Amino acid sequence: MNQYYAERQLCWCYGMISLLLGVSVICIGVPYNHWKATLDVCPGGYFENTNCGCIFYGVSTFQYFTGGHNSTCLYSVFAPLPILVYAIIMALFHMYRVCINNIGKYEDENTTDMEEIMMGSSTAGYPHAALPPSSELRATGDHATAIHFRLACQAIYDFMDYLQKDAPNSRRGDFINTGVALQLAIISSYLAVALWATVAVRTALRAYRERHVLTCCGN
Repeated sequence: MNQYYAERQLCWCYGMISLLLGVSVICIGVPYNHWKATLDVCPGGYFENTNCGCIFYGVSTFQYFTGGHNSTCLYSVFAPLPILVYAIIMALFHMYRVCINNIGKYEDENTTDMEEIMMGSSTAGYPHAALPPSSELRATGDHATAIHFRLACQAIYDFMDYLQKDAPNSRRGDFINTGVALQLAIISSYLAVALWATVAVRTALRAYRERHVLTCCGN
């Protein structure tokens, strides 16, 4: 495989990474914005900074189901953005080299691209967020057993979408499918991480195979 085909593969990979990260950001941001006012009902005084409108790591209290700290959702929404911008830039860069510059189209395997990729990911908030809403169903006996041990998170989120009461002075508006949105965010995040790993491994192997022909400054 010469450099032209390697550039084309990188263009597709970075394009898919950009798309997947965009889906992940949207699918977390929409539920967060939808539930923020409803879940931000932490007990406390006027001057206390409660900020508990995040759907992740919620807590069931005696009066309301309150969300987790906003920083968790804000991190989930904004942390991928720098990587998203980088992936878009790299996709456009490799697209230019493939479609306009035709770099390496007629070359042999004497050049390679070396790239270093670092990315962290965690999806622990999704199953944790389904636990407190299941307590809000107030089920007992076999009903409680079925809800806590048999119902999937998707079913719990469905109950939450339709049965969770609005907080005072708060209206959520139209119903959304919270479970599907969060599952799409998880799937797209894992696929993006897998593509990052694929790009890193392929470029590392290519650099290792061609380590004796790498040159600096065109010399």
